[in-house]
Amino acid sequence: MKNNITYILTHHSENSLRDKNLHTVLSWIKSLEGNKEIILVEQGKISTIKTFSDVKYVFAFNDSLFSKAWGMNIGTQHASNEYLVYVDSDCLCHKIDMESFTEKFIKDNYEVGSPNKYRYHYLSPKESDYVRENAINFKLNKEDQINNIVSFAGGMFMAKKSIMNEIKLWDEDFIGWGFEDLAVEVKLNKITDKVLRCEYATFHLDHGNKTNSYFLGKDKNHKLLMTRYTKDNLWISHIKNINISELGNKDKLKTK
Repeated sequence: MKNNITYILTHHSENSLRDKNLHTVLSWIKSLEGNKEIILVEQGKISTIKTFSDVKYVFAFNDSLFSKAWGMNIGTQHASNEYLVYVDSDCLCHKIDMESFTEKFIKDNYEVGSPNKYRYHYLSPKESDYVRENAINFKLNKEDQINNIVSFAGGMFMAKKSIMNEIKLWDEDFIGWGFEDLAVEVKLNKITDKVLRCEYATFHLDHGNKTNSYFLGKDKNHKLLMTRYTKDNLWISHIKNINISELGNKDKLKTK
């Protein structure tokens, strides 16, 4: 089945492993069957990425902490298709599994979904090297492992753009990364029950130690999740005041 899908990634060049992972995931996405648009949003003080063929590249100046939520919103605003797949730049699945997932999602008219259910595997450095060398045809046998119960919005997930617009996209009050995916899940679960969770595995490539964009935002993000998204659904009144056209503004951190 040929479908028009937009894949959205956001990236900050923090170390060589993260850059290698990005190249691996982009190669994997390009290998997937079907008509696709790939949007890569790089955040930083200067552009560090050479132009990729068949990739819509967007540079967003950011001299502060990497912001996953903001980057994903920028990508969403540039997306041409109704079907979106948000992909962390260090996550991928077996090629045949991802193709089966996206085909079922569209064929059965789901609104949000994830290729994995309780099967999110953190790979060792050795396993990660193997996947980087075989991004298109890699095969890892972890069929008997149930590893890391994560949000369906963690690592990668698929959604209709109209549904993402309805929840006012990602919450840009989350800084760095961590817990923003759980906030997205809370909002999506409130407005739709058309959720697809497949039994495939998602693999997370090793990238060394967690960086400041996680540690400096962790406590603030957790507090925001606990207050806005678990107490009396405060987010419902919060998003009523949000103008969706103001989200994903790639120039918002530029010095005026």
